[in-house]
Formats: sequence, structure tokens, C-alpha cells
Amino acid sequence: MAEYVGIDLGTTLSGLAYLKNDGAPEIVPNADGERLTPSVVYFDAHEDVKLVGSAARDGGDPDRTIFQIKRHMDDPEYTVQIDGKPWTPAEISALILSKLKRECSRIIGDIDEVVITVPANFNELARKSTIAAAEMAGMKVKRLVNEPTAAAVYYAQTQNVQGRILVYDMGGGTLDVTILEVKGDKIRILTSEGARHLGGSNLDDMLLSAYESQYREQTGAALYSDERHRRRVLQAAEDAKKMLSKLQRVNDTVANDTNSGIARIDLSREGFEKT
Repeated sequence: MAEYVGIDLGTTLSGLAYLKNDGAPEIVPNADGERLTPSVVYFDAHEDVKLVGSAARDGGDPDRTIFQIKRHMDDPEYTVQIDGKPWTPAEISALILSKLKRECSRIIGDIDEVVITVPANFNELARKSTIAAAEMAGMKVKRLVNEPTAAAVYYAQTQNVQGRILVYDMGGGTLDVTILEVKGDKIRILTSEGARHLGGSNLDDMLLSAYESQYREQTGAALYSDERHRRRVLQAAEDAKKMLSKLQRVNDTVANDTNSGIARIDLSREGFEKT
């Protein structure tokens, strides 16, 4: 059984790591061999099956697919209705955590107590919802750690740095900027600010708008007519975003779901940064 287990329950991706005997952390892959699991849940309409991860993200009815539930962890009134049953953010998050526990425990043994990272500006309700999700998944939360603090601890210990450190933590759905002071083995948070609803997924939406406008300019038609096709184009936009981190310009071709023609999408890093 792994003694020290940490979980990043992310807006778009989640992962689990443990400390090896030599004190080095290691990310544990899921059953699909992925180091990170998409934080997506799909409720199958024909079988009483709930898919989590890549299988949930890549197929199925979009009306039965739940994305980015972490953004609602602080909303006591928010529920997702599936077949007449309301699901709370904590219950949906518990399905994600259950997958991590079930599949990773095959490699590292039983998982009982865990440390879970959360955004620095998570309020009390969001933190309680995170703990509740872990308990529903059969895990005790030893501690919640702010995400930028976790990053700073790892950086300070592996790079042997002292003094003040600025941690810029932009995830899939949240942004935290924290200044910490490291003295010896002690870390003190000096200040922390963040945006609860700003992350990489917002950048994906910006590029999706570029796909939409360029397609309409070239064909005179809408790029998609339903949520399923919008998700596919959004995935293409996310892939383009990753490529723009390495290239100055990216080209793509897309077609809509009503056979209105094919358009060539031209994206530049300069234009993306200005947006």
C-alpha cells in the first residue's frame, strides 16, 4: 500500500501520484496507460454504465456527457439531471476519483488516505465538496493543498531554492498566481490571487470562435448545428492551441455537419496572443 498519495482533481484533467521508497514522486497511469485522465463523465442511456475519462470524452451523447464539473463545486444549487436523477458536482467528481483509485490501486496497492490539490481561491464550500467527493469514492482526505503551494514545494525541494518564488498556475479551468517565501524547509504564502473561471479551456473557446468566423466567411454557413459536432471542432481548436505553442502558424481544414463545404483555417501565434 502506498503511504503517500496525491491527487490533482483538475477541471479538464486529473491525475494521481505517489511517493516511491526513495522519496521521488511518480505519476500512476490509468488502465488506458494515460498519465492524466480527462475529467469527463458519460452516462450511458442503454446500459447502467458510467464512463469516465477518454472513453467519456470521445464519444456518446453530448447531452449525457459532463465536462468541467469542478467549476461548479462551490454552487450548492447546481445539479445535472440525468434520467430524472439530480447529480451534484461532488457526486460526479466522486466518479472521477473512483476511477483513479480503482485503476491506480492495481499498480501501487490499496489507497486509503490522500492529499488533494485545489485552487488557491477555492472557497469553503468548494473545499468541502472536494472532501465529500473523495469520501464517496472511498478515500479519506488527509489534507487539501493549494495547487500553487504544491507546485512551489516541489520546485523548492527539487531545485534547492530559497527566497521568494512567484508561482503562475494556469490549469484547464482556473488561474492562480501566488508569491511564496521559502526559508529552509518552511514555506509561507505571502499573497495569492486568481480567477476561478479562467484557464486553458477559455483559450480553446477563443480559437473555436476563429474556426467559426473563418468557416462562415469562406462558405457562408455555420460550422456546426449540434453539440456533438461543436465538441469535435473544439477538440481541433485545442490541438491547434498546443501546436501554436511550438509553431508561428497553424493551418487546418474543417467541414461542417450539413455538407456546406470545406474551409481552410489559418491561425497565427501573433493573432492568438493579441486576442
